[in-house]
Formats: sequence, structure tokens, C-alpha cells
Amino acid sequence: MTQTHPDIDSRIMNAIAEEKIQVASLRAEDLVSQVCEGMGSRILGYLMFISDPSLLAPVITGTAEVLKRNGSDDQVIPFLIHLSVLLETVPSYYRVRTVVTEEDIASLVHDINAALDEYTESLVKEDVLDSLAVYHAERFRVEERECQMTVKELRDLFGSTLSGYIEWMKGEVKASRIALNTRRTIEESQTVQDVLDTMWGNDYGAFLDVAFYTGAMFQTTNPPLIKAAWDLSTEEYTRSLAHRYRHTRFDEYPTGSLTEQEVAAALLPAVIVESHMELLRGFYLYTEGRSGFVCYQVNPEYHNNSGKMRDEILFVHSLLSDILGGEPNVSFKIPGTRSGLECAQSLQHAGVSITVTLSFGLFQADAFARLLARSTAVSSFIVVMNGRLAFPVRDQLIALKGENNRPYLQASRLVGVEVTRKLFRRLYSAEREGGLALDRRRVGIMNASLRIYGDQIPDITQIWGSPAITIFPNARHALDSTDRVFDPDAIRSEEDTSLLSLLRESEIFRQAYYLHGDSEGKPELTLSLTDGEESAVELWEPIHQTLRQFLSAHAQIRTQALTVYEGEMK
Repeated sequence: MTQTHPDIDSRIMNAIAEEKIQVASLRAEDLVSQVCEGMGSRILGYLMFISDPSLLAPVITGTAEVLKRNGSDDQVIPFLIHLSVLLETVPSYYRVRTVVTEEDIASLVHDINAALDEYTESLVKEDVLDSLAVYHAERFRVEERECQMTVKELRDLFGSTLSGYIEWMKGEVKASRIALNTRRTIEESQTVQDVLDTMWGNDYGAFLDVAFYTGAMFQTTNPPLIKAAWDLSTEEYTRSLAHRYRHTRFDEYPTGSLTEQEVAAALLPAVIVESHMELLRGFYLYTEGRSGFVCYQVNPEYHNNSGKMRDEILFVHSLLSDILGGEPNVSFKIPGTRSGLECAQSLQHAGVSITVTLSFGLFQADAFARLLARSTAVSSFIVVMNGRLAFPVRDQLIALKGENNRPYLQASRLVGVEVTRKLFRRLYSAEREGGLALDRRRVGIMNASLRIYGDQIPDITQIWGSPAITIFPNARHALDSTDRVFDPDAIRSEEDTSLLSLLRESEIFRQAYYLHGDSEGKPELTLSLTDGEESAVELWEPIHQTLRQFLSAHAQIRTQALTVYEGEMK
């Protein structure tokens, strides 16, 4: 018998439908006005995915007229830069290019570029180009490019015009293998749901624009990535955070057991996540809530406190609903612990999307999958943290076999691959085949913490076909550096028994791979999320290592948030 699901919360679907109607009714002058009011990121998504493409020309004309009057408009300039790039990169292939000809797109791009070059004041133009050079120099560093470039070197590549930068940026996207594959998938698919069979996302708190150009469909964050985003744009986020503190009445929101300081600390990641939700908003509406989300990770200090997790989620969900004016395109990351399971259970009828992190083993995924299958959210996800599992297994095998035992080291690279393939079979196979027969569009696997081995990235190429893969910028750059095969059936490959025999010499691997009832590979200490097993799970090496890093980063986030908060409260 196939596993059945309750209906998705009708409130969510009605809210999405109503917002799509409202957006579709906006006239060109309304869209231009909203760009000038600081909503440019959201309007970009509307134009790509919801608004009538015939509005592109009058919106471009209208914003160009604003630029002509002002010459230094800090809302219109980035909007036009992004729109010019988007019209000739992956997002335009979903809708725009199905009704707008190549010649008309070229004409629209020409008009944008001409307006930027003609009407932007010289000093402003130089400031914008300098700022973009700083931004991309940092991106190159995070991508770990072999050829790092200084700000000056990048600035020279752009030339002296904004259109020069735009052409350079389009060249970056054109060289991307994953962008090419995503574009082909869109063109060859019958529906957008077919494209979403393997969603890929930006595993970082910044550079979403570049990832979006190349086809990213969602974004994930965690405390270290939120900290990195804050450090990259400290002034901008400090202003945004201070604004939220000044204009948010905490007593109007469901804060539950959270203290005033805990609520204040939650606003920092909320501000950063919200800024990226704006760009993905249109795609979220277009996919009817299945994609276009940004992950918000709850305070890792609550990893063994389900009530605090629930209260932070309900507070942030309510806050983001007000900011966005509708159902927020957010998925809340909770830990794969017993308390996380209790939190997910308390929210299963709230329609809130959950993403299970600190997740490495089948024992975690199986328990959460059964619960999330009863959720009324549009979709939820269970993470497999590939590299953060593979490295502890590798280290354990080195301790057992020595550093020079090549077969074991090679095998350790595929730890996350094998766990993911087994989980895929478990979640989506028919019950007669030992599976749970779940709907991958409601309960998805999300692979994260991908690792690069020379020029090989098995955590991507050998599990392509997994429902969602979130890719750190350095892995995306490595992926783009050589030709790749994106085989949608790679995830369905059979298990490699000889490989598994090597990996099963690691107790950590056995603990991750074993499911109750398996005929072989039982670990010495079987882990589970049943009551009374909390300490053993939290001390398990993959969780213990990752949780320590998350706690350290969050401590810094909390300090920064409270510094701004106390300054505003004086």
C-alpha cells in the first residue's frame, strides 16, 4: 500500500495563489514605483516568473527615466544591472524566453545597458564598479579559484562602463557547466515540476545573485555562513538590523519561552535570510512553494530543547510573514536529535517547512521521514551532510589501517554517496521493496557539505537525481572547471558490495548506514532517536564536531546582534 499524505495546508496554497494574482495585476508603473522604494530584488523575480513579459519594456523605460532624472539612483542602478544579466542567463529560460524572441531580448538588454552608461553619473559609475570588484574578489576567494584576482585586476576586466561589467558577468555564467545543464533541463522538461526533480541551491549566505544566474533554485545557511555573510556586508546588515530593532514590537509576536535577548539574537540571521528571500520570492510563487526558499537555522544552543526551537520558529515565521506580506519562502533548519524530532512533531500541522540538519545517518533520516510525511507543509527536507560524515569515517579508517592504505582512503570519499543512495531507496521505493513509498516532492533528501577530491566531486556527480543538492561556492566552481556528466539516474545506481565491505570496517560508517532489520553491518553501538538515547547521539563524532562549530559561530552572531540591539535601546 502506498504511503498517503494529508493535504497541504490550504491556507498556504490560498496565500500563494492570491499573491500570484496580486502580482500579476501590477502595472508597469507599479513595478517601477516599487523598484524606487527599494523592492528591486523582489521585482526582478516577479518579472522573470509572474508578471506578463510584455511589461519588461515599459519597466525598463520607466526605470531608465528615473535614472535619467537622478543620475545616481542607488535603487535603479543595481536593479537594471541584475535585470540585464538575468535576461540572458538561466532564469529567463523558464518563462520569458517562451514568449519573448531572442531579437526582442537583445533589444531590451541593449536599452538597459545604454541607459546605464548614458545616464549614470561618472563618479557614481566608478563607485559602483569599485564595489562590484570588491564583491567579486571576495567571491573568487570563497570559490578557492586557482587564479585569485585583486580588486584592481577585476576592476580592469570590467572596463570603464557598467555594460562592460554586465558582459563580463554574463561571460562568467556562460562558462558554467551547471548553468548549461540547468538550462538544458528547463528546455527539455514538460513542466517546472520536472526541473525540480533535482533542485540545486547556493550553500552560502552571500553570492546568491551569481548562483541564481547559473540556475540555483534555493539557498541554505547555517551559523558559520550567516557569520560569513555578516562579515562581508557588515555596514549594510547593521543598518538593516538596527532598522528591525527600531520598528519591531516584540510583544506583537509569539515569542513563547524566548527571552528578550534570545529574540534579539534571532533577528540577525532573520535579516540576512530575508534579504535573500526577496530575490527568490518570484520563483517560490512560480513553483507554488516547492522551491525558491531560504533556510533559516534555529539557534544551535537549543539542540536539546524542543520548546525553544519551536518558539524561535514560530516567532521568525510570524515576523517574516509580516515583512514579506505573505507566506514566507523559508525552511527552518532543526537538528537531527531527539529534541529536533519532538519539535518537528509539534509543528507537523502548522504548515511550516522543516529541513533536518546535523543529519548523517539512516537512523535519523528514517525517524524524521515518517514524521515529515504527515506534515502539512508544501515540502520538507532531510539533509545528508556528506563531507562532514566522510571525513570522520576517513580518519577512523586511517587510525585502523594507516594513511597509506589507498583502497580505504578511496572508499571513504564515497561515504556520503552510499548513505544517500540507501536513503533514496528507503524513502522512495515501494513498500513491497522495503521502502516507505514517500513523495519526494513532499519529503526530500538534501545533500550538503560536499567535498572535492582532486577534480572529482562524487558528492554531486554520483548522486545527481537526489531531490535537492546544496552547493558551496568552491564546489560549484570546481564543478564548472571541467566537463561533467549530470546523470539524473546516478542516484539509482546499485550498492557496491566490495566498497561497502571496506567502509563497514568503520564503526562510524556502520552507525550511519545501518537500519534496524539489516542482515549485516550492525554497529557495536546502535544509535537511535528513541527516548533516553540523546547523549549517545549528541556525542557521536559527526554530530559532535559539527555542533561545536555551529555553537562557536552562533556565539559570535549573538554578540554582534546584542551589540547592535543595546545600541538601539539606549
